[in-house]
Amino acid sequence: MRAALPVTGRRGRPEPHPFRERTNYSSEEERSLALEGIAHLPDRTGYLWLKARSAEAIKIETPTLALPEGQEFRRIVDALRAEPNLGKRIPRSEYESQILNRDREWLELAEGSSELGEVFEKKYQEERAAWQA
Repeated sequence: MRAALPVTGRRGRPEPHPFRERTNYSSEEERSLALEGIAHLPDRTGYLWLKARSAEAIKIETPTLALPEGQEFRRIVDALRAEPNLGKRIPRSEYESQILNRDREWLELAEGSSELGEVFEKKYQEERAAWQA
């Protein structure tokens, strides 16, 4: 993240003597200060770095969310929990059916352990054919 922090090269160094010429931090010093400053950013403020699009991170601030409270919050959460499509969840009965099928397949493999190498070779060839297609 250090290399992505934006620097201007024009950040002034604090000068305790008012009559001396003001100097600027070097790029590396400015980057170090920005990195240390990340820990002290205000709430909902941070850096967004889209590596594929830019060499530098962008300082952003997210909006405050208006969350409901009390019974209204509970009603909304219960509605989300009841929705099976959220999070690609499946009904319990279908999940248990998948577990039974998986266990049946594994038990068949364990019974025919002398052919285990053949089973793996067949599975490997199927996967290889799928990748080449």
